[in-house]
Amino acid sequence: MQTRSPMEILRESRKAAITFAVSAGKQRVLELLKRSEADLQQRIRERFELRADTGPGAESFTTMQLRVTLLQVKDALRELQPGLSDIVVSNAKVASMLSVRNSVAYIKAAERRFRGISSGLQLNEARMVDRVARRTESSLSRRLATSGTPQSSMQQPHRAKQGILDRYGMNVIDSFEATLQMAMITQMPWAEVREKIIENSPFLKNRRPGAFDVRAMRWCGQNAS
Repeated sequence: MQTRSPMEILRESRKAAITFAVSAGKQRVLELLKRSEADLQQRIRERFELRADTGPGAESFTTMQLRVTLLQVKDALRELQPGLSDIVVSNAKVASMLSVRNSVAYIKAAERRFRGISSGLQLNEARMVDRVARRTESSLSRRLATSGTPQSSMQQPHRAKQGILDRYGMNVIDSFEATLQMAMITQMPWAEVREKIIENSPFLKNRRPGAFDVRAMRWCGQNAS
């Protein structure tokens, strides 16, 4: 299998960002990428504060992977930024070219140390669990919660529907899916994803998640179709 170059990886992520924006709206994708950017910056900062990377050999695999992902997120954000005036565009193009050059150089260096570290952003996967792009089919939790409604592909209410609505409601499912989208892009470990979902759920925040809750969290990560 031929290895993709850093430039090819950046182009693929840009293309995926544009496809996502067409189906879900540019502003929605921009907001997701900005949340992802902030999360990655925070995790890199925490590793620096904890001195996770010390001694010879510079950065660890984890830190380099976070930085490579952050560079790709920033590149995708530049691709989707709204139009500017001619003079600003001219200056922005110069800055963008320098940023891309620096990103490619860093990704090449990371690949030399850790082969396969730059896998590209999972924007296509994030799009598949987006409620605007996919409507009631964005996740299994949403599909079960909306079953029996005119908008759903499931004509009869599923037996899990009432339990999901009673415990969480659609706002919490929205939050579940948004957390998972960001986790897909930032390559967040499942343990951290689970903690963030619990933090954002009023029902789960002050109680120990049971078997049904764990299943519901997993359902949000499963595309309905």
